[in-house]
Amino acid sequence: MPTDFSDALRELKRFKRMHRLSWNGPNQFVEMQVPDANSLMTVPYLFLINTDGDRVPWVPSQGDLMAHDWAMADTPKHEYLPHQYRVVVEKAKLDGDIERLRVFMVGVPFSKLYAAEQDRLNYQLSCMTDFSKVLGERIEAFHDH
Repeated sequence: MPTDFSDALRELKRFKRMHRLSWNGPNQFVEMQVPDANSLMTVPYLFLINTDGDRVPWVPSQGDLMAHDWAMADTPKHEYLPHQYRVVVEKAKLDGDIERLRVFMVGVPFSKLYAAEQDRLNYQLSCMTDFSKVLGERIEAFHDH
């Protein structure tokens, strides 16, 4: 199931390979490397295995940090049929939107909105959460068949 970068980083620190479901290239993933006595590096670092199989240094972009479509690289996106994969990516993006809306709703700008607008945003959050639940149920059903 897709997750956010904080969970992905936790898994990277456990030496798991991670990738983003929305990345275009197949078999592209991130790993953590701990330097050994022969390395010029002195602290752990992240690297990307690109689509050509090359290892390159990697620093997450703002989009990577905020994304909710991180998954273990040993569960590649090609395990899904194309239409199923679109549902997985849609849910990951929706879950990110839900999180951003929740953050907005506990902030000062939200508190300054008219009550009617606050009500509409609460209703929007409820609908988005329900839709995410439906997408999650669909994804679970993909594994049943």
